[in-house]
Amino acid sequence: MAEAKKKKDLYYVHTAIGLAITALFWVMPPIAPITPVGMKCLGAFLGMVYMWSMVDVLWPSLFGLFMLGVSGIDPAGSNSVWMNGVGNFTVLLTLFTMTLFGAVHEVGDTMYIAKWFLTKKIFKGRPYVFIAIFYVCCGVLSALVSPITSLIILWPVALSLTTALNITREDKIWPWFYVGMFLVSTLMQPFFPFMGAQLIPLSAFQGMTAQMFGEAMQVPMLQYMVVNLLMTILIMAVYILIIKLLRVDVSKLKAQLAF
Repeated sequence: MAEAKKKKDLYYVHTAIGLAITALFWVMPPIAPITPVGMKCLGAFLGMVYMWSMVDVLWPSLFGLFMLGVSGIDPAGSNSVWMNGVGNFTVLLTLFTMTLFGAVHEVGDTMYIAKWFLTKKIFKGRPYVFIAIFYVCCGVLSALVSPITSLIILWPVALSLTTALNITREDKIWPWFYVGMFLVSTLMQPFFPFMGAQLIPLSAFQGMTAQMFGEAMQVPMLQYMVVNLLMTILIMAVYILIIKLLRVDVSKLKAQLAF
């Protein structure tokens, strides 16, 4: 109880410090060459960063947006700041995806998926096969939808898996496993040349070749996807091999899968 009360008191102390930082920059004279509006924006940003680090993420972010909106940074008013802050398609997609799959996690579906992984005979005594197939799931989701969606869906599943396997943050396999998730999701994102952000470099390539040769060179889609897939498989195979060569402890994973 004493520990909980101490944490609660620190929460309020850090909140007060963050709000005081913001208020200080709003009332103090501008420091040249910063304008009065710039001082307000700087105060909102520094207060928000402090509270991100010491308090929370969600409500300090909303507080920071509110303070930027009333600072006068945008002549169109605070509504414009809010629309620019949350109106981007990626931001909205992420918010709705987090809400949807947060609900999936709360009802226990992620643990169900985790147990499904753990009960497959192909993983029995084969921790590296387990890691590889989980990474394949990450890559497929990333290629078909987006890396963010892949991580939002499979991150709670991975947490449920590591909880079921009694793997903690102190175990060396923990960071290796999660870094691999990010790596494969990033590598598979540009798999389809006609989807997502890869359209930008491909368009730039075609524009550049059109200027150089008078005719735009077309990227052969099938060869592009084959090379992309092979390079991803090679990189992930090397990554798993490094885990093995460095003798990262997978004993918990192997023991729990041997049933």
